Amino acid sequence: MARKAKIEEVNSQRFERRHSVRRVGVRSPRTYFLIVCGGEKTEKFYFDALKEKLPVNAVQVKTKGEKRDPLRVVQSALRMRNTSTSVKYDEVWVVFDKDYFDNFEEAIREAKKNNISCAWSNVAFELWYVLHFRDVETALSQ
Repeated sequence: MARKAKIEEVNSQRFERRHSVRRVGVRSPRTYFLIVCGGEKTEKFYFDALKEKLPVNAVQVKTKGEKRDPLRVVQSALRMRNTSTSVKYDEVWVVFDKDYFDNFEEAIREAKKNNISCAWSNVAFELWYVLHFRDVETALSQ
Protein backbone atom coordinates (compact mmCIF):
# COMPACT_ATOMS: atom_id res chain seq x y z
CA MET A 1 0.00 0.00 0.00
CA ALA A 2 2.85 2.43 0.83
CA ARG A 3 4.48 1.68 -2.50
CA LYS A 4 1.28 2.53 -4.39
CA ALA A 5 1.00 5.86 -2.50
CA LYS A 6 4.60 6.71 -3.32
CA ILE A 7 4.06 5.96 -7.05
CA GLU A 8 0.95 8.15 -7.09
CA GLU A 9 2.88 10.99 -5.40
CA VAL A 10 5.72 10.77 -7.95
CA ASN A 11 3.23 10.70 -10.84
CA SER A 12 1.42 13.71 -9.37
CA GLN A 13 4.71 15.66 -9.16
CA ARG A 14 5.53 14.79 -12.79
CA PHE A 15 2.07 15.92 -13.91
CA GLU A 16 2.44 19.24 -12.05
CA ARG A 17 5.85 19.88 -13.67
CA ARG A 18 4.52 19.12 -17.15
CA HIS A 19 1.36 21.14 -16.76
CA SER A 20 2.56 24.00 -14.60
CA VAL A 21 2.00 27.55 -15.78
CA ARG A 22 4.92 28.93 -17.75
CA ARG A 23 6.41 32.00 -16.14
CA VAL A 24 6.33 34.97 -18.48
CA GLY A 25 8.18 38.27 -18.17
CA VAL A 26 10.68 37.18 -15.54
CA ARG A 27 13.84 38.02 -17.50
CA SER A 28 15.39 41.40 -16.76
CA PRO A 29 14.93 43.82 -19.64
CA ARG A 30 17.94 44.33 -21.89
CA THR A 31 19.79 47.64 -21.62
CA TYR A 32 20.79 49.27 -24.91
CA PHE A 33 23.83 51.55 -25.18
CA LEU A 34 24.96 53.64 -28.12
CA ILE A 35 28.59 54.78 -27.96
CA VAL A 36 29.79 57.16 -30.65
CA CYS A 37 33.55 57.73 -30.66
CA GLY A 38 35.61 60.59 -32.01
CA GLY A 39 38.17 58.20 -33.42
CA GLU A 40 37.63 55.63 -36.12
CA LYS A 41 39.71 52.81 -34.70
CA THR A 42 41.20 52.79 -31.19
CA GLU A 43 38.12 53.89 -29.25
CA LYS A 44 35.77 51.72 -31.29
CA PHE A 45 38.05 48.67 -30.95
CA TYR A 46 38.26 49.24 -27.19
CA PHE A 47 34.48 49.37 -26.69
CA ASP A 48 33.86 46.49 -29.11
CA ALA A 49 36.23 44.34 -27.04
CA LEU A 50 34.54 45.48 -23.84
CA LYS A 51 31.07 44.59 -25.09
CA GLU A 52 32.23 41.02 -25.75
CA LYS A 53 32.81 40.69 -22.00
CA LEU A 54 29.24 41.80 -21.17
CA PRO A 55 26.26 39.44 -20.93
CA VAL A 56 24.52 39.39 -24.31
CA ASN A 57 21.08 38.86 -22.85
CA ALA A 58 21.40 41.84 -20.48
CA VAL A 59 23.35 44.48 -22.37
CA GLN A 60 23.68 45.41 -26.02
CA VAL A 61 26.24 47.97 -27.10
CA LYS A 62 26.44 49.55 -30.53
CA THR A 63 29.62 51.45 -31.29
CA LYS A 64 30.32 53.81 -34.13
CA GLY A 65 33.74 55.31 -34.80
CA GLU A 66 34.01 58.58 -36.66
CA LYS A 67 37.00 60.82 -37.23
CA ARG A 68 35.35 64.07 -36.23
CA ASP A 69 35.58 66.95 -33.81
CA PRO A 70 33.62 66.69 -30.52
CA LEU A 71 30.59 68.73 -31.62
CA ARG A 72 30.12 66.66 -34.77
CA VAL A 73 30.42 63.47 -32.70
CA VAL A 74 27.61 64.72 -30.43
CA GLN A 75 25.50 65.67 -33.47
CA SER A 76 26.11 62.25 -35.00
CA ALA A 77 25.07 60.49 -31.76
CA LEU A 78 21.94 62.61 -31.58
CA ARG A 79 21.04 61.80 -35.18
CA MET A 80 21.66 58.07 -34.66
CA ARG A 81 19.54 58.01 -31.51
CA ASN A 82 16.68 59.94 -33.09
CA THR A 83 16.58 57.94 -36.32
CA SER A 84 16.89 54.47 -34.78
CA THR A 85 13.78 52.47 -35.59
CA SER A 86 14.86 49.07 -34.29
CA VAL A 87 16.18 50.05 -30.84
CA LYS A 88 15.34 52.66 -28.23
CA TYR A 89 18.67 53.39 -26.55
CA ASP A 90 18.67 53.56 -22.76
CA GLU A 91 21.97 55.43 -22.69
CA VAL A 92 23.87 57.34 -25.33
CA TRP A 93 27.55 58.18 -24.84
CA VAL A 94 30.06 60.17 -26.84
CA VAL A 95 33.79 59.57 -26.39
CA PHE A 96 36.46 61.87 -27.77
CA ASP A 97 39.85 63.44 -27.16
CA LYS A 98 39.91 66.94 -25.73
CA ASP A 99 42.87 67.89 -27.92
CA TYR A 100 42.75 71.47 -29.18
CA PHE A 101 39.23 71.64 -30.53
CA ASP A 102 37.64 75.09 -30.34
CA ASN A 103 34.17 73.63 -29.96
CA PHE A 104 34.93 71.28 -27.03
CA GLU A 105 32.85 73.24 -24.46
CA GLU A 106 30.03 73.68 -26.96
CA ALA A 107 29.98 69.91 -27.54
CA ILE A 108 29.67 69.27 -23.80
CA ARG A 109 26.76 71.74 -23.52
CA GLU A 110 25.01 70.25 -26.56
CA ALA A 111 25.39 66.73 -25.17
CA LYS A 112 24.00 67.70 -21.74
CA LYS A 113 21.07 69.52 -23.35
CA ASN A 114 20.17 66.34 -25.25
CA ASN A 115 20.73 63.86 -22.39
CA ILE A 116 23.90 62.41 -23.91
CA SER A 117 26.72 61.40 -21.56
CA CYS A 118 30.29 62.48 -22.36
CA ALA A 119 33.65 60.87 -21.76
CA TRP A 120 36.87 62.45 -22.94
CA SER A 121 40.55 62.01 -22.47
CA ASN A 122 43.05 64.79 -22.08
CA VAL A 123 45.87 64.41 -24.56
CA ALA A 124 44.69 61.23 -26.30
CA PHE A 125 42.55 58.14 -25.83
CA GLU A 126 45.50 56.07 -27.00
CA LEU A 127 47.58 57.26 -24.03
CA TRP A 128 44.75 56.41 -21.63
CA TYR A 129 44.57 52.96 -23.21
CA VAL A 130 48.35 52.39 -22.97
CA LEU A 131 48.25 53.35 -19.28
CA HIS A 132 46.08 50.27 -18.66
CA PHE A 133 49.11 48.11 -19.40
CA ARG A 134 52.23 50.13 -18.72
CA ASP A 135 53.48 52.89 -16.43
CA VAL A 136 54.63 55.84 -18.49
CA GLU A 137 56.95 58.33 -16.86
CA THR A 138 57.58 60.96 -19.45
CA ALA A 139 56.65 64.59 -19.83
CA LEU A 140 53.69 65.35 -22.05
CA SER A 141 52.97 68.67 -23.64
CA GLN A 142 49.50 69.84 -24.37
